[in-house]
Amino acid sequence: SAVDALDSDSNKDIGLFLPRTEDPLTVRMSCAYTKVPMEHLYRKNESLNGKQCVWKYKWLKSPLGKGVVHNEINQSDVILRPRLPSLWYNIQRSKWYRRGWVLQERILSRRMIYYTKEKLYWDCLEWSEDEEGAGSHGGSWRSGLRCEGSACQVMGFWWDLVYEYSQCVLTYRHDKLAAIAGLCGQVENRLNQKCYAGIFADNAGLNLLWLAKTASLMRHPDFHAPSWSWAAYEGVITFNSNDPWEGKSENLISSINFETRNLCPASEPHLHSGRCISGTVSFTAPLGKLFRGQQLKDISTEGQDKLDLESNAFLIWLLGSAVHWESVPIPRMDKNGNVNIPKRQLSLPAHTEIMLDEYGVIVGWLAPDIESVHDPALPIFCAGITLWRHCGEMKREPYGGPVQGYEYKDEQCIDVIALQQSTKGSEMYHRVGRGRIVCASWLGTCQVMNITIC
Repeated sequence: SAVDALDSDSNKDIGLFLPRTEDPLTVRMSCAYTKVPMEHLYRKNESLNGKQCVWKYKWLKSPLGKGVVHNEINQSDVILRPRLPSLWYNIQRSKWYRRGWVLQERILSRRMIYYTKEKLYWDCLEWSEDEEGAGSHGGSWRSGLRCEGSACQVMGFWWDLVYEYSQCVLTYRHDKLAAIAGLCGQVENRLNQKCYAGIFADNAGLNLLWLAKTASLMRHPDFHAPSWSWAAYEGVITFNSNDPWEGKSENLISSINFETRNLCPASEPHLHSGRCISGTVSFTAPLGKLFRGQQLKDISTEGQDKLDLESNAFLIWLLGSAVHWESVPIPRMDKNGNVNIPKRQLSLPAHTEIMLDEYGVIVGWLAPDIESVHDPALPIFCAGITLWRHCGEMKREPYGGPVQGYEYKDEQCIDVIALQQSTKGSEMYHRVGRGRIVCASWLGTCQVMNITIC
């Protein structure tokens, strides 16, 4: 089992046991464990009509001596104090939780004990508890790796793990893959799939569809991995993006093959550690050209009287029917009684760009891996990975209501990874981002090709 002491005040690990000081606002009361009616008193008063109104309360006493309270009285104690944060709240906000090597230790441990200043917590794969019985609940999130679930559930758990891991900090960046190797091995055994540089070799290529979560990523200065792997970057990534409303997915990719080797591709490998990895992924998929436009947050609305960048009526042409999964801001009232509507926060990262066809028409969005200056006149290549089709007539009305003029039943959305040629005229590409195309005719402009990404 894994044991650690968390100091919620200083976020320091200061050993196994921490000094515990009682909250000054704590109030302790001892309640009687039983009461007996004093019949000889209330029966003397005829006005009470036999009602029981006088009681004798009894407390537990120690047989060791008069006035000494037995330890069992703790069972009758009532303690009133400010609400303590839950275990999950405490741990998520600790530096211990964000240590890169700790994630693997937490997930692979069957039992955990947590010592905090407030109280002691513990959990196993089936139950979580604390010393006061106030935080009891079901099995830990960690149990997802060992539960009897489908391959899709296990893969979804792996994606959640990578999201958590991408928020962790490593002292040495070259440990990026080593610090999660044990978890990779566990998932490999469950799925019977091999992991290459943090990417599982599923036949559908879904593990290639990761993207920056909230902000652009950065390349590691002293560690290298292939551009198609999330391990090559520093920053928070996710595999989750909103699916089209009532959409059904089809694979566009085939003949996927991974090759990796422990070799540093840097021009000056002596500056880097020996844990760098290089390699390629090759597959057959439709490949087409598009152009990068403005960032979504910078789109100008001048001269367009009715264009609302936060309304579904505009965003659906950019996000497709997945826009109905996006949150809608709740109106707030200020101290003067004025109603304000906060700016809408989309699930896409802040640096998301629009993608344009050769005629300048918006056809989708792109979340670049690294935010950089680019030439809008130069096209990028997009490899189609997954095609989403609508399942005919809608079975239920989408959140916010359907957008007038949008043909839901004819919708086709394509999840893509954006590529650039490694050198001009080269047949080798490197990844630059992940996006989605909301245009039924785009696939008709593509060519099915053998693609190799380094």
